[in-house]
Amino acid sequence: GNVQGALFPYSLIGESVRESSLLNISSYVKNERAKGESLLLVDVGAMLEESSLLSYFNRAETTGEHIIPKMMNAMEYDAATVAERDLINYSEVFLKIAGEAHYPYLMANATLRGTSERLSLPYLMVEKGGIKVALFGAVNATSLPPSLANLIILEPIEETLEWVLPQIKGENPDVIVGLFDAGGVES
Repeated sequence: GNVQGALFPYSLIGESVRESSLLNISSYVKNERAKGESLLLVDVGAMLEESSLLSYFNRAETTGEHIIPKMMNAMEYDAATVAERDLINYSEVFLKIAGEAHYPYLMANATLRGTSERLSLPYLMVEKGGIKVALFGAVNATSLPPSLANLIILEPIEETLEWVLPQIKGENPDVIVGLFDAGGVES
């Protein structure tokens, strides 16, 4: 499901039940793991959408641990990436979250401006249930806020795929999974 900042399955503002929330996913994952299932748990971003609870952690409580990585760490996420709107609207919050996460944020197409140094791991190899899975993440962004544009450069995803896929295939994965918001990406 598409969580988009819904941590709990009920919205106090709209007084409505949400089909998809981080708590719902947590319950499902916990039940499946209790059955002995080997699950791959990843996120493709847009987790910082404003809600009253997230507004508190994004704007007011900025010194303590943020609730997003706290919950995702407890759920034992394997990896995540970031969506364009997270970077544009919450760049400082995202940097804090990435620093608190026990799972990697994968952004193959992000380099530090003025260097060729990658901002994060371009991809990650994990084994789940005897299956070797390659996870790679990329940020699909048409523009960045000045604070980030002065720090990083985002290569178009199509160009990133040209160099990252041969590297990944060289490690002989059974499955390749791309973590990115594909909006605007030409196939």
